[in-house]
Amino acid sequence: MSEKAKPRPGPGKRNICCPYYSDCLDFALDLSWRSWNCCQCRNKMTRQAIAQTDCLMSNDVTYYELPFKVPESTEKDSSG
Repeated sequence: MSEKAKPRPGPGKRNICCPYYSDCLDFALDLSWRSWNCCQCRNKMTRQAIAQTDCLMSNDVTYYELPFKVPESTEKDSSG
């Protein structure tokens, strides 16, 4: 974890826009903290955007084209 990041255990506010947020989250998980905050971190007010993960759809989903009209039943009507 970066020396610039200083998460503290306990409830409080977190800055999800901080460039070190992911590192702090991993750190808190490694130490099994039930909650953590950014109260003593100098980056608690940073508004730098965090990197986004690209979410792209692929054409790997199988689909079937169905006919517009459903064919009539080949069975004879039981009434006649």
